[in-house]
Amino acid sequence: MGAISFLLKYHCLDKCRSPFSFIAGHWSGGNEAVQAVRLGADHGLFCVGCCCSLMLLMFGVGAGNIGWMLVLGSVMALEKNMPWGRRLSKPLGVTLIVCGAIVTLGYGSLPG
Repeated sequence: MGAISFLLKYHCLDKCRSPFSFIAGHWSGGNEAVQAVRLGADHGLFCVGCCCSLMLLMFGVGAGNIGWMLVLGSVMALEKNMPWGRRLSKPLGVTLIVCGAIVTLGYGSLPG
């Protein structure tokens, strides 16, 4: 399951990184307002697909601390916009899993 999610994430990340080529490939003419809304929604789904796990983490952590929300937003921006952003995904995933395990184990060892 992990390999499929990485492939889906990278597919979405490639579409999300190059909005001009996405628009050029999906614009079919006709009613401009309807086309713009449809393209925006379709492109937005690709952007959610590439960053959904970070967005969920950002919602959970960001509700309690604006600093962490800024850090996670910066990480998402780097991953999406930098040419080397794709190489950031796996180390970031491992780091977040390890941090989650540490927090979980830390809460389990608290008295009371």
